[in-house]
Amino acid sequence: MKSKVGSFKPIVFLNEVKSEMEKVSWPSKKQAVRLTAIVLAAIVVSSIFLGSFDLLFLKITEILVK
Repeated sequence: MKSKVGSFKPIVFLNEVKSEMEKVSWPSKKQAVRLTAIVLAAIVVSSIFLGSFDLLFLKITEILVK
């Protein structure tokens, strides 16, 4: 795509966006649901992991401050 400073044309841009979106390989519904579940599970696991360390460091800090 050739572009010059100041030569932005919104209609051309939107046509190019539409063309590129047609080339996208979209996942099936089943695949999208599965991948979403994996991401949510990873978020839960990492939240538990980080929360555990936060609690551990809180307790250590409380012991040291006493």
